[in-house]
Amino acid sequence: MNTYAQDDQPRASRWMLFLPLVIGAALVVIYWFVWSWGAGVMREEIANWKTAQESAGLTIEHGPMKVTGFPFVLRAELPDPYIANTAAGWAWQAEMLYADTPPLSPNRIILSPEGDQQLNLTDDSGPNIWNLTAAIFRISLAEAKTGLDIRGLVARPERPGDGDIAALEIGSVMANTLITENPENGRSGDLGRFALSARDIVFEKADGTPPLAFAEVDLSVVATAIGTVMTRQGGESNAAAWQRGNGELVIEGLRLVVSDGRQAIPTQLRANGTLTLDSEHFPAGTIELTLKDHLALVSVLREQGLITQEESEQADNALRFLSQAMGEEIKAPLQLRNGKLRLGPVAIMDLDRIG
Repeated sequence: MNTYAQDDQPRASRWMLFLPLVIGAALVVIYWFVWSWGAGVMREEIANWKTAQESAGLTIEHGPMKVTGFPFVLRAELPDPYIANTAAGWAWQAEMLYADTPPLSPNRIILSPEGDQQLNLTDDSGPNIWNLTAAIFRISLAEAKTGLDIRGLVARPERPGDGDIAALEIGSVMANTLITENPENGRSGDLGRFALSARDIVFEKADGTPPLAFAEVDLSVVATAIGTVMTRQGGESNAAAWQRGNGELVIEGLRLVVSDGRQAIPTQLRANGTLTLDSEHFPAGTIELTLKDHLALVSVLREQGLITQEESEQADNALRFLSQAMGEEIKAPLQLRNGKLRLGPVAIMDLDRIG
C-alpha cells in the first residue's frame, strides 16, 4: 500500500506542473477564436459603414482588405483608400488607411491614414489639389459617435499660387459628434451635438500678405431635425430638409481668438444664440456677442471679401461707439434678418443663402 502511494505522488505532482500550461494553451485557443470573431465583426462593421456612406452619396474605394494585429489589436489594412463626394466637389485619397479596434470591442473603430494624403476640391474654377501631411490623424467611429484628433497638420496646394492660400497649418484639432434622441419630441437620432477645440490655425497667404491666424477656437453646438436631414426626400437638399423639419442650431458656446498679422492685439470673441433658416434660406436668429479689441476681426472680414471697405468702416464706427459706451468689452446682440447681419440698427454685412 505504501509503495503504491509513493509511486502515485510524483505522477500527481507532474500533472500539477502541466496543468497551468494546459490552461494557458486553452485560453490562447479561446482568445484566438474571440479575436477571429472580432475580425469578422470588424469586417462587417466596415462593410456596413461603407454601405451607409455610399447610400448618402459618397464614393468609397480601396484595395483588398487585410486584417492583422493578433493578439493585441484588430487592424484592418486598406491600401489606396479613396473617398469622394461628387455633388459636394471633393475627393480624398491616401497611401494606406488603417482601421484599429480592440478585439473585445470591435464595434468601435479608429481610422488613421498613413503616408501622404491628397484632397481634391473642385469648384467653378476647376480642380484644386492639396497635399496633406500630419503627425497624428485619427477618426474614431462608433454607433452614434464620431471623433477627430489631428496634430501637426500641414496642407499645401499642389500648384503653388493657385487660389488665395499658400499653406494651412494646424497645431491641433479635437472634435466629436453625437447623435441622440431629441427630448423635445422623443424622436431617435433627431438631435446632434458637435464640439470642437482647435489651437494654432494659420492660413499663409499666396500674395505674401500677413497670415490669418486663429490662436484658439472652441465651439459647442446642438442641432435639431437631424433625422429629417438623414431621411430627406429625393432631390431635396440638406438645407431644405432641415428647414422642413423646423431645425434649429443652438450655439451653446463659441470662443475665438483671431489675428490678422497686422494688429498688435488679437480680437477675442465669445458668442451664443440660436439660428434657423428663413423662407428664403438665409440664416436667421439672434446671437449674443461679447467682443474685445475688434480691429483684427474687422480687418480679417474685409481681407477675406466678406465685407466691403464701406461695410468695414460702418462696423468699425459702430463697434468703437459701443466700446466707448460699454467699456473695454463690448456686449451686444447680433441679429440675422432678411439676408443681413445687423449690429443694432446697423447692417454690417450681407449673408449668403444656404443650400
